[in-house]
Amino acid sequence: MSLSERVERMVFAFSFGDDRRKAVRELAADVKVLEDTVANLYTPRPRETWDEDDGPALWWMFPVSEPPYAGTPLDDDFPDYVTHWTPLPVVNP
Repeated sequence: MSLSERVERMVFAFSFGDDRRKAVRELAADVKVLEDTVANLYTPRPRETWDEDDGPALWWMFPVSEPPYAGTPLDDDFPDYVTHWTPLPVVNP
């Protein structure tokens, strides 16, 4: 069930006196998952923590003074100066 469907369900529960606490708890759990996902995408990781299994990533130099390099350390043109990486988001079709 999508987050918007859960919100609709919660609003419906409030409107008709269903188990409000349960609906709020479920919604709060979904929001926590979304917060963790966003934090994961925006948290820079040190270069040495990258693994081939992580796949292509965005590579940053700190302080940020230019756009990130997109790729992997296995690329022929991988820059020496990048120090951190963030994962690329997975797009659902």
